[in-house]
Amino acid sequence: MLVAAGATALRSRLAEMVSARGCRILDAATGGEALRAGEGADVAVVSLDVPDVSGLRLVEQFRQRYPDCPMIVLVAPEAVQDAVQAVRLGAEEVVPTPLQESASLEQALDRILDRCQRSHRPSEVAALAAEVGLVLGINPAMWRTAQLAHRVAATQVNVLIQGETGTGKEMFARFIHRASNRADRPFVAVNCGALPENLLESELFGHERGAFTGANQTRRGIFEIADKGTLFLDEVGEASHSVQVKLLRLLETRRFRRVGGEQELKSDVRIIAATNVPLEEAVKAGKFRADLFYRLEVVSLHLPPLRERPEDIPVLADYFLRRAAGNAPVELSPEALSALCSYHWPGNVRELNNAITRAVAIVGRGVITPEHLPTRIRSQAENAGGREPAGEPAEWLSRLGGGREPPPPEVVLEAWMERYLRSVEQEEILNLDELMGRWEDAVHQASRTVIRRVLSDVRGDREEAARRLGITVRRLRYLLNEKRTTAV
Repeated sequence: MLVAAGATALRSRLAEMVSARGCRILDAATGGEALRAGEGADVAVVSLDVPDVSGLRLVEQFRQRYPDCPMIVLVAPEAVQDAVQAVRLGAEEVVPTPLQESASLEQALDRILDRCQRSHRPSEVAALAAEVGLVLGINPAMWRTAQLAHRVAATQVNVLIQGETGTGKEMFARFIHRASNRADRPFVAVNCGALPENLLESELFGHERGAFTGANQTRRGIFEIADKGTLFLDEVGEASHSVQVKLLRLLETRRFRRVGGEQELKSDVRIIAATNVPLEEAVKAGKFRADLFYRLEVVSLHLPPLRERPEDIPVLADYFLRRAAGNAPVELSPEALSALCSYHWPGNVRELNNAITRAVAIVGRGVITPEHLPTRIRSQAENAGGREPAGEPAEWLSRLGGGREPPPPEVVLEAWMERYLRSVEQEEILNLDELMGRWEDAVHQASRTVIRRVLSDVRGDREEAARRLGITVRRLRYLLNEKRTTAV
């Protein structure tokens, strides 16, 4: 089912498009009608010229009310800022008007309908992350960032990734590239802080023969090599003023010249930039051009440091351990894991990876104990007394609050099961009924939390709450007031 909000001509055009795709269209001439009709929709197409409400306000309200419904927003070609804001508010696709002159809407519909048929979006995000080696863990903030990255990947907008060193900015850039329609084209990364100014300019734009001493032949730059693909500019805040000027011109005109060259060349690259220092502060200090900052920061992603996502340490440690050990029988002792969970990780995920890789190299096979970890990790664990990640399912589920797009349940279950199996691996007999009961209790507790939240939203109206939850009033009352005994 598809909801179309906008002028009559738009809805007629959409009806023609979707008739061959097996979709039923619901007309919505106003924003209010679109919000009411969106409950059972698979896809929403929203024009920003609806008569009764600001188009961007409608996009925001629709996303808040129906967070899982993919949304295509129609924007006039000259309204660049509206297109950017629509993506920030949650639009999966932005399509220029008029529709008669473009096949973009049909292509966007095909992409979204194909994604809906293939998989549920969180599972798709998890699968794509696994393909590029990005470990998301179970932290809600990390998952919200991944969801936003996945949404903007299908667009052509520039992305700025900010976060401390070692948080995984390049992995996120590769994830965006893999999720985009440029996935089969080159992904090229360059560290702007690792090269001197003269070499960086030549590296980015290429040079002509004789442009400077040692330039014995013409050389293509990264913007040519990455044509039709994605260019990742790491530590972009380290770029010199001269390079910033040329980057700005390229972003504005999509044209550049090689160093020492006169001919203008075209560039079709999607730029993802990253920095470990806040560029806003660099702009205020006059070290970074404000106009370039705004060009790069069409969509901004912030990666939280590892110390703010301690629940992910066991998940990440398991991943790095399996990768480093290969087929060798190596495992982490509970004491070693406790030490890892107690450490503050100034080097973030990269430091954790290095610590695990080092420990595996020392042990070879067998059990990693705190003695195999770097001294700084052991020392902090001893001072902190050690701490374990949450052990009960209900505690793990409680960590997922605070976001409308938590990680998929199967990710949480897998992470907890790895932790549980490590803690009981010496046991000869396991009580499977007890284990299942613990999870059933946790799910029952989670369902009551959801019901109470919905009841609060509808001011205690149980019939309306049951309708929103897709259950009967009898089952709602059962889940709220009855202890779990048998399946309902």
